[in-house]
Amino acid sequence: MCYHKVMRHDATAQGNLKEALAPMPSAQTPERPFDAPVRPPLSLLEAYLNLSEELFCEAGYDGFIRWLNPAWERHLGFRPEDLVDRPFVEFLHPADVRTSRPFFREIRRMRTGLLSLEARFRCADGTYKWFSWTLRQGRSPRLFFALGREMTEQKYLEESLEQAQARMRFMQDIAESSIHPFAAGDARGRILGSNKAFQDLLGYTEEELSGLTWKDLTPVRHHRRDSRRHEAARRTGKVQGYEKELIRKDGSLVPVSIFIHAVAGDRDGVPIHFAFVRDISDRKQAEEHLRVEKAYWERLFQSAPDAIAIENPVDLKLVNVNDRFCRFFGYSREEALGKRLNDLVVPEHLKEEGDQLDRRAAGDWEGVSFETVRCRKDGTLLDVAIQSVPILDGENALGHYTLYRDTRQVKRAEERLQESREQLRHSLERMERAWEQTIVALSNTVERKDPYTAGHQRRVSELASAIAARMGMPEDRVRGIRMAALVHDIGKINIPTDILSKPGRLGDMERSLVRTHSESGYQILRGIDLPWPLADIVYQHHERLDGSGYPQGLKNGEILLDAQILAVADIVEAISWDRPYRPALGVDEALAEIQRLAGTALNMEAVETCRRLVTEGSFSFMEASDEPLVPTYPGPPQGYLFLPKEFPGLN
Repeated sequence: MCYHKVMRHDATAQGNLKEALAPMPSAQTPERPFDAPVRPPLSLLEAYLNLSEELFCEAGYDGFIRWLNPAWERHLGFRPEDLVDRPFVEFLHPADVRTSRPFFREIRRMRTGLLSLEARFRCADGTYKWFSWTLRQGRSPRLFFALGREMTEQKYLEESLEQAQARMRFMQDIAESSIHPFAAGDARGRILGSNKAFQDLLGYTEEELSGLTWKDLTPVRHHRRDSRRHEAARRTGKVQGYEKELIRKDGSLVPVSIFIHAVAGDRDGVPIHFAFVRDISDRKQAEEHLRVEKAYWERLFQSAPDAIAIENPVDLKLVNVNDRFCRFFGYSREEALGKRLNDLVVPEHLKEEGDQLDRRAAGDWEGVSFETVRCRKDGTLLDVAIQSVPILDGENALGHYTLYRDTRQVKRAEERLQESREQLRHSLERMERAWEQTIVALSNTVERKDPYTAGHQRRVSELASAIAARMGMPEDRVRGIRMAALVHDIGKINIPTDILSKPGRLGDMERSLVRTHSESGYQILRGIDLPWPLADIVYQHHERLDGSGYPQGLKNGEILLDAQILAVADIVEAISWDRPYRPALGVDEALAEIQRLAGTALNMEAVETCRRLVTEGSFSFMEASDEPLVPTYPGPPQGYLFLPKEFPGLN
């Protein structure tokens, strides 16, 4: 037989294992003496004990092993004779001896049933293996049986799992308290957990993320690189950092930097991947802005019409030139870069510019602008204007920015510009003359309509422009007032001549018809593209500051100043000159009337300016007309009162 007995080596002392493993006898059954002979084991049981990978043994309460099966040698490396007749606890791990003592005491009290114990047992090489022991009382109250199943690997896995779980809990605690996005997943890419920052970044809830994988959150173009990084983290155990994009719940992309760390995983040996994420949208936007800005300035630099060079501030060598510089001086870009500024200076000018170059090299300058001569690659000379300024970073010069311009081309361009200006001026003059001729023609048309008041618009034009000039208005605006006055009554072309020339008082309907001439004039002029607002001035020349005018009843600032000036000139001329319904009343009467209306219906400044022009002799209707100022005409009918609103010609 292959199993061994401690106390005796004869067959009768080996014991009947079948009987030993049978249920314990009842309390009424007399106990057999410990050293009573037993039957040899059955052949089938022997075979099982010899082949089993489980450890079987019988030991006494004194702790000494009585017998054991061959599996002990296979697992522990001890020969059976090395173990028999030796205490069981001698081979237990010191840390497990204390924890196992209660089990041995419990066996002494136990008559039936099983006890379980996990303990480490020493191997022949001094190492320890974990075993799960099942203990029960043996053939007598002084004996117990022990069955051991090795669980070393399981224990190591459990310990590794506990350690991994502890690390995971620790990292999760850190992640949850962090403001930075964090997520955990397995090697297959499934999201196992995430913190609130990660959820807020992508717009998902924790429940929604738990059903997704990293591929669901990553554009397809990043999948291959993701796989390589995860594999490297798993293989090397080192943190893998890189940049990618993540897909938000709404489909938008967010650029991130991500750091992946793989830690020991679960019972299946699958590691857990922790991903720490940082939103780099602002940085990417800044980088894109800088890229665009750099491209913009490079494009601007290269496409500039002037030759531009950037020089090293120490040795004055060229570090950058634009395309125009290469064409200007005849060098390729490769030839120009690295050249000293002195290579472009005409030899006879070296001494002249030497001090300036020394100052630039020393940084003792703020910029220069001058004209000189420079030498091309082929030896030809160029007249150039040079502007050079330092490129500063605080007080430190990073380089010199120098611009070269062909002065001959500039001079030719200036000459062409001057010629163009002269041509434009002549064209404008011709156009203005044409406008004025057109306005005069329109004015003459109205005068032929009403020969009795011929010259009225011309005289009003001269007085209104004189008032505007004296008030300090710009020359062009004065010209516009003059043009508007020449056609301010153009709307009367639509009024029957018999009404315009009627010698008596006009009726209400006739007066209403006459009042339409302002709007009619506006309709005639508004479609003409003129440099002055003639249509609006004509439309408003019968408006009054107090709202008593027509046709719109405008007040104060609603009326153009040009129209306010024209209104004053119109009243003065109308009162001073003959009308079909009355003779001229004279300039004094006209000045008195506008003075009465000043500040209420008429512009105070325009009235006062007109009064000074006439009283000082600066203006005379005699200069504005070939007709006499006061024509020979019998005075007004006896009892006739001068009330401008009563005269149809003023309305």
